[in-house]
This record gives sequence, C-alpha cells and structure tokens, in this order.
Amino acid sequence: MKHVRFYQDGNDNCEMHGGKKTFPYGFNGLAILGESLPRGGFRAYKLLSGSYEALASIYAYPGDGPYCSTGVSHDYLRKQCRRISEKKARELFPELFRRLE
Repeated sequence: MKHVRFYQDGNDNCEMHGGKKTFPYGFNGLAILGESLPRGGFRAYKLLSGSYEALASIYAYPGDGPYCSTGVSHDYLRKQCRRISEKKARELFPELFRRLE
C-alpha cells in the first residue's frame, strides 16, 4: 500500500532497551494515511489540529482492532511507536487490512 505507513503502537508503555523500542505490555496497530511523492517520498495527511490522520485500534490493550479514524501527534508517533513494514503489519494486524481494503 503506497499511501499508508504502518506502526506498532505501545499505548504509552514504550521502553528503550539497548537503543531499541520495546513494548513490555504489548502493542496495537496504527496506520498513518497520506500520499506518495516523487522519488519515493511520503507526506502524511494532517488534520486541522496538526495531528496525522490515522487508523488505530480503539482499545488500549494489546490486540488487533477494531479500528477507527483518529489523529496522532508527531511526538507520540516518535516516542511511543515503531515503524514496521507492510508485510509485518499484515502478519500482526489482519483486521487493520480488512478495514483499509
């Protein structure tokens, strides 16, 4: 999917170990919606609040959905989430892809 970036969301429980983010209490799926740019770039859609437009699990416990539209701040994304590949996201969050497709 060219217009989406996928993340593991630690729900405010992200910890750093050896320079890597870990999620000791599990994680949820998060998809940031946007558009592809020339030369492989990506620009996330922004809401009026400045947050990125996203789909995220509505429950604050580990799992795969159900999902709803939301806004995610850049700081939260940077501090509490880890970007993952589409392949990995498909394995972890099949319900998210049912919503996107």
